[in-house]
Amino acid sequence: MLSLVRTVYYGAFSTLLLVACNSAVENIDATQEKSAQQTNPNLIALYTFNEGMGETIYDVSGVAPALNLRIDDSSATHWISDGLSIDSNTEIRSYVNADKVNNALARANAITAEAWIKPTNTAQSGPARVITLSQDHSYRNFMLGQSDSQYVVRLNTTTNSVNGTPEYKTEIDTVTTEPTHVVFTWDVSSQTATIYLNGQLVSQSATQFTGDLSFEAYELILTNEINITDGSPRFWLGEIYLVALYDRALNPDEILKNYNSGH
Repeated sequence: MLSLVRTVYYGAFSTLLLVACNSAVENIDATQEKSAQQTNPNLIALYTFNEGMGETIYDVSGVAPALNLRIDDSSATHWISDGLSIDSNTEIRSYVNADKVNNALARANAITAEAWIKPTNTAQSGPARVITLSQDHSYRNFMLGQSDSQYVVRLNTTTNSVNGTPEYKTEIDTVTTEPTHVVFTWDVSSQTATIYLNGQLVSQSATQFTGDLSFEAYELILTNEINITDGSPRFWLGEIYLVALYDRALNPDEILKNYNSGH
């Protein structure tokens, strides 16, 4: 028996999220079927953390091939009513190179990374990874993370380092422990990086990331980094409700609409 949980909007489309009372597989099949009806051609990957059990996070974007993720240590997490709580050091990763994401972003020379999260505290550093397309702590395409009370972005362009530095930060004290809608956008035509929090523009720069995207074949990882050799932790703790990646810089109206729609 299926029961309706919520309706979620992403840019130009909406999808009904269903929960199965007797079958997690039935739940995922129904969610994927609905999300396949999406009409936003720029959505590449979507994770709604609606599984409610298990260690697999399904890509419900409807964009083939699905890039499903797996929780490395499920004992470090627990499912909540509207997402997943990351309680201790683990990572959620694709275990294969995220080719459809890396290739789409590089081809479009543009990116939007969107997340609904609730940080455990404002003292996480490293930076603590929320989303990363990377090989290890030194080589990456993109990262959205937390550095104490600031949100941090790294982006590998032809004028930046292979680690995506110098990094781009919001102002001090912009991270809170409340549920937060975080969106980063950039495209080659404007060369403008933006960060939105809860539908509002909080940081903008036309000089931070210049040139073209310079992307390699890396994994998609959430809430941590992989292949760390220097002993410095990069794991992120908190609740995560949604992650979406687009190969276009969403405009302010679209971002505000997504925020108003909730997670």
